[in-house]
Amino acid sequence: MAEILVVDDDLLTRNALSRALRREGHKVRLASSGVEGLAEFRNNCPDLVVTDIVMPDGEGVAMIRAMQEAAPNLPIIAMSGAAANELYLRTAVRFGAITALTKPVRLQELLAVVAGLLRPSGEPNAAGKSVLVIEAEFDARAAVSDALKQQGLTVFEVATSEEALELLTSPQEIDIMYTGVVLSGDLNGFQLAEKAKRLRPNLPVIYSRAYTHAGPSGKHPEAEPKATPEPNLITDIKRALGLDLTGSGNIR
Repeated sequence: MAEILVVDDDLLTRNALSRALRREGHKVRLASSGVEGLAEFRNNCPDLVVTDIVMPDGEGVAMIRAMQEAAPNLPIIAMSGAAANELYLRTAVRFGAITALTKPVRLQELLAVVAGLLRPSGEPNAAGKSVLVIEAEFDARAAVSDALKQQGLTVFEVATSEEALELLTSPQEIDIMYTGVVLSGDLNGFQLAEKAKRLRPNLPVIYSRAYTHAGPSGKHPEAEPKATPEPNLITDIKRALGLDLTGSGNIR
């Protein structure tokens, strides 16, 4: 059983998520705004946070950033149903959310993501686990893949959304997907993740934070991509896979 903080200004959504999580045996705390959520976090540090981004007090992203700074390893699932949800979700991932879901959120999808993030660690190594890495920029893709291979993970590297979909529609076993936001091809990272979840509903998705400052189209970043992955990537992926976190370290 885990303690989960749910933050959403919509009462019906808040209650629906709470009921679903409690049925799974979790203890759930509720907040209706970013300010309330941050106060609840500081009073009772949860094991996981599920939060809306766009709320009347405008504090969703600020709350995520403050939580991530105080507890870098805290799993945060961001949600957005706003018209410009890709921009909001991109910002949330940039400031600390591990993954992002588009509203209306399917409860089974949310529960699968929660279960993956909370799965007890303890497997001695990553043998047999595979990661699909989608990253347009060669150096960034190589850096991520090399770091994951050093952890004993099997890595499938692709540069485009089309190549990713070929793998996702194949019989190939894939345990987790890591994607950049800006990709080569017809889809950006968020659009690809939506298709991936339809093809493989229980597939965990982790987004790169390197491109999350891109413009709303997701196609024209305002700065060059980083060739070095974000520091918590290994920890995030191993946690989602339920692997032993000992020796994960940071990527340099």
